[in-house]
Amino acid sequence: MKPVLLFELMLESVIGESVVSQNLYIESLLQDYDSIGLSDLNEHNLQRRIDSKYVFSYQVLIELLNRLSNEFYVLEVNNKRLQTYNNIYFDTPDFKLYNKHHNGHKNRYKVRKRHYKDSNISFLEVKHKDNKSVTTKTRIKVPNSRANIKSFIYENLPKEYTKLVPSLKNQYKRIALISKQDIVRLTLDIDLGFSTAEAKTLRPINGLAIAELKRDSSAKSESFDALLHQINLRTSSFSKYCIGTSLNHPELKYNRFKPIITQIRKFS
Repeated sequence: MKPVLLFELMLESVIGESVVSQNLYIESLLQDYDSIGLSDLNEHNLQRRIDSKYVFSYQVLIELLNRLSNEFYVLEVNNKRLQTYNNIYFDTPDFKLYNKHHNGHKNRYKVRKRHYKDSNISFLEVKHKDNKSVTTKTRIKVPNSRANIKSFIYENLPKEYTKLVPSLKNQYKRIALISKQDIVRLTLDIDLGFSTAEAKTLRPINGLAIAELKRDSSAKSESFDALLHQINLRTSSFSKYCIGTSLNHPELKYNRFKPIITQIRKFS
């Protein structure tokens, strides 16, 4: 075996062991939370909502988890509080959905097939963000009939986006926290990996956590907002689809995402 290849394999092994140990520690912190199940989650349904996103290091994630256990439930699925999500995103062959976001259009869409590994459930989802920054998510369970899927696409997407092909694969682990007081959910994503739709292995992004605060337009999360202020965290325009696409398709323009890509590299 070539020395360089051997070194790369050793490095991947060390990184892998580090990620495993970090995740075990995170799982231990989550034991301090009261848990709820999927059936309880329906009471906190936020298919139409306002989203705020944050990007930070694992160290900040640990601080957040240590300070939120009294105010949030954690979602538990099949005895797991850190769940694995697998996504396949779809776009037109010329990446119209990606380019709409890159060019700053407020009225935009994303299409993905999401597989919840721990519950073994999959959905085809369409997310629409309107010009008031309100996100609406619609979905249909898959597998489903070809006719139902076609009807779902045509009902929820403008005609110019209905000829879709797989464009990106994405995987991550998620912690889902649900406020005990308000109609507020907080998701925390780690161990992100991306690849083109054709690739067999994912490109990992280590040391990074993505938080997404999801709330009803009338809901508040004063304690969480105060905590963000204390640790000097500010909102970020992180899109998993757009960042993953820009990293795996260098032929596409990505100027809009350069600041967040630079931030990611600082954590890796």
